[in-house]
Amino acid sequence: MVAFDQGVSWDMLSDEMVDRVESTVLARLRRVVGRQGVYRSSRNTFIVVLNELDDTSAISTAEHLVEVVNRAMLLSGQAVHVRSAVGVTTIDSNTPAETNLRHARIALMAACQVSKGSVSIFTSAMLEVAEERRALEADLRQTASLNEFSVVFQPQFNILNGSLVGFEALVRWAHERRGHVSPAVFIPLAEDLGLISNIGEWVLRQACQVASEWPSWVSVSVNVSPAQLEDRNFERIVKSALEDAKIEPRRLELEVTEGVLLPNDTKVMALIDGLRRLGVRLALDDFGTGYSSLAYLQRFSFDKLKIDQAFVRSEPSKANMAILRAAIGIAQALNMEAIAEGVETEEQLALVRDAGCFLVQGYLTGRPVSAQDATRIANSTEATSDF
Repeated sequence: MVAFDQGVSWDMLSDEMVDRVESTVLARLRRVVGRQGVYRSSRNTFIVVLNELDDTSAISTAEHLVEVVNRAMLLSGQAVHVRSAVGVTTIDSNTPAETNLRHARIALMAACQVSKGSVSIFTSAMLEVAEERRALEADLRQTASLNEFSVVFQPQFNILNGSLVGFEALVRWAHERRGHVSPAVFIPLAEDLGLISNIGEWVLRQACQVASEWPSWVSVSVNVSPAQLEDRNFERIVKSALEDAKIEPRRLELEVTEGVLLPNDTKVMALIDGLRRLGVRLALDDFGTGYSSLAYLQRFSFDKLKIDQAFVRSEPSKANMAILRAAIGIAQALNMEAIAEGVETEEQLALVRDAGCFLVQGYLTGRPVSAQDATRIANSTEATSDF
């Protein structure tokens, strides 16, 4: 049994075009395996039943199906490219059909995680991973419904005079059984489950409330997810969070990565412009890691560039120094601040200082701390760093 997923951006196609793509894929599959062996499972998934094939033959056939389906389609004068993935499982006559189908879908999920165009065959290890993911999903849904996350704050310093300039708010999840779950694990899962907007709003409101107890010159930065930027109510949510906390908009900095920005997306552009009019500051996070960073700087007006830690932690070299200086020079030319993140050693601190970057964030200058400790640090007359 083969579960077959088409990698198509359905939202970009009309209903008529979607129907034509699916009809074309169905016809191509049937030409290979016959009319009786193909079944439509969902909007972008087909089930193909292959009789009397061993694993090797099934995978070979699946790879052929991928090659056939991925051929470009010319529909109504428009070229449509499908990038498919396949999950394969052996049908056990003693196993319920629903279980066989679930195994095929689990293998399909594994193939999709590798890349479109991949073929994966079901293994018991995949089932264990799927069961663990389902359990993690249940725990995350419960935690999100009760807002049982916490927010910690990592300080940001000006190394010219050692002064504290702000904190970045970071969400954390400490589960009673799992312990501390990495944001690298639960943030993507929250995005998949459609929970990230609610979590993001909660973090934003918590961060603003905590920042209201700091001096007026100390800012707070909060990460923004793609789903939040697509929310038509996001500007209203930001305004409400600021008003409830009674802090000035200029003290809030929203961090976005270039992956959430589309230069031709008028809705996102309107939202960004609205946030700027509100007085909120904007930072482009992970600067330099994507291919479109410079293009985004042409369209969007940012207040700060966060230089990705990949450049900070690279081996000191002439090329690396040139890249750092170029990024800092771009920020200065566009009247933006530049901050280096991920500074963990004295050598890295010297590297960014020599490159002309004087705002830093990282374990060397300050680890993330609780809201209480952040407020104590912010209000201390000794809210400075030795660096």
